[in-house]
Amino acid sequence: MEQLVLNNTIINIKIVYKKNKNTYFYFKNDYIQINASVNQTKKQIVAYIKKNEEVFLSKYKKQVKIKTKSIKNKSLLSIFGKDFNVIKNIGKNNVKILDNNVIITTKNNDDLLIDQVYKKYLKEILLEAVTELSLKYHNKSNINLLDVKYNTRYTTSRYGSCNPSKRTINFNLHLVNYDKKYLEYVFCHEIAHLVHRNHSKEFYNLLDELYPNSRIIKKELNSVFNS
Repeated sequence: MEQLVLNNTIINIKIVYKKNKNTYFYFKNDYIQINASVNQTKKQIVAYIKKNEEVFLSKYKKQVKIKTKSIKNKSLLSIFGKDFNVIKNIGKNNVKILDNNVIITTKNNDDLLIDQVYKKYLKEILLEAVTELSLKYHNKSNINLLDVKYNTRYTTSRYGSCNPSKRTINFNLHLVNYDKKYLEYVFCHEIAHLVHRNHSKEFYNLLDELYPNSRIIKKELNSVFNS
């Protein structure tokens, strides 16, 4: 496995020489497999990729499953809609963003530990974003948010959930991968349930009051979340 840098993004490539007349590119999960003709040199292959870097980068990013919980072997991660190269270091457990890189430092190279440290970081930044939204929307449409408790976890079927009786709201941790406007939409959707438990006409009227064009954003979210 080798690496190329296209527009500040690290691309993993694997060149396999075959008895092919032509060279074929296969976009795998987190790398590009190149079944190359024996008549084509590595230099020619790299030159071709760089010449068409926009196409290759677009297909590569689409194929990389950035919402997978495990980051084992990942070279690219998305945080609030922006892609970052992954750099792993040894040291005190922490995660930081530097330029176009997410730097994950752990006391050893254990994959489970790396996942745990990164997940903890994602939870922290998502809940920080939720806290900002809580301050923004407190008392809007007369919704009191001061005593609401927020949590986050990975789920497969819901963007969020609300328990009006306990005044708790849970957010799908996968939302941290996407543009913040989707988190804001889900936030407004869930706080509207503090007033209207069901998806009644009154509920949607309140949601539209809180977040105009909510139906359009919901369609966008469904599209990007299931892509």
